[in-house]
Amino acid sequence: MGKTSKHIELIKNQLDSILDGCFSILLIGERGTGKSYLVNNKGITVKSSFELKQALEKKEEKPIIVDLIEYISFDEQQKMFDLISTSAFNKLNFDNNITCPQLIFTTQRDLSSLYQSEDFFKPFIDRIAQQIIKLPAIRNLSKEEIESCLESVNALMFPDGKSMKLDLELSKFIVKFIKEDLNLYGNFRDLGKASYFLWRFYQNTKDNKDFSKKILEEKLLEFKKINDLEIGSDFLELMKLGKQ
Repeated sequence: MGKTSKHIELIKNQLDSILDGCFSILLIGERGTGKSYLVNNKGITVKSSFELKQALEKKEEKPIIVDLIEYISFDEQQKMFDLISTSAFNKLNFDNNITCPQLIFTTQRDLSSLYQSEDFFKPFIDRIAQQIIKLPAIRNLSKEEIESCLESVNALMFPDGKSMKLDLELSKFIVKFIKEDLNLYGNFRDLGKASYFLWRFYQNTKDNKDFSKKILEEKLLEFKKINDLEIGSDFLELMKLGKQ
């Protein structure tokens, strides 16, 4: 993500501090909160019980990452649970001289819904939720943290330093809009789109003084309408259900 926001950096440090431990890690966070960024280059990503079995048999020392468990079928969850149970590790000849690989799982669902849904194999959830890291949605962060996210997004979107400068009034308004009016369904991604949308308008104004609160509000509302059209209600319902 280029320059990272302060809250992502803290979570990254938390993840790094528990890597190489004996517990499975479950990363919980909405779409776009930074899960992929956190596990990027951490280990080997697998998408099926077959790939997981292969990685275990090779006695990989790097962490094994299973991304978005809500897209794994109930049967596949059972197979994965069988592979990562203690008895399975013993069968694969893991002993005191060989470190079992760290297991990292990610999900967009909260823990209670994982346990309550009939789509999930409960022993599998128990096994993978030994260590939980939650990534908060940007709209639920503090003003200072949201400003840090904006700086992070701008640094990524505009690496040449030509991004829109966030003066006090502009920053206050954007933070208020994010927290109260804009549902960030993609979090960092939607924030990036909003930043770019505003920057284009900002660059085209003859005089930056024209970039008043009133105009800014109109432009942000225009962006919200465009964003809502891009992310239709059907797609949102599917995301809420955690289904493809």
